[in-house]
Amino acid sequence: MSDDAGEDERIVLSMDRTTARDLYNMFWDLDEHWAAGPEVLYRPREVRARLGVVIQELERALGLPSPTEMMRRGLEQRAAQDADQAERSP
Repeated sequence: MSDDAGEDERIVLSMDRTTARDLYNMFWDLDEHWAAGPEVLYRPREVRARLGVVIQELERALGLPSPTEMMRRGLEQRAAQDADQAERSP
């Protein structure tokens, strides 16, 4: 998704040290995966939960809809299409 508006705008996220370390480790592992091809490590539930909060904060800061919001919008569009089609059917 391209966001040309506000390119110079600073986005600042605040997190505790544990979450920051989890994020660093995830990026490091991902970079290693890209560079050398080893398997990306599966993260424990508590790490995924902390990083999920960071992703949600980043989505909000960037003005992006959450995956849940995108799914809800898609379902609403599909329901409207189905209703239109039902009205046109004899």
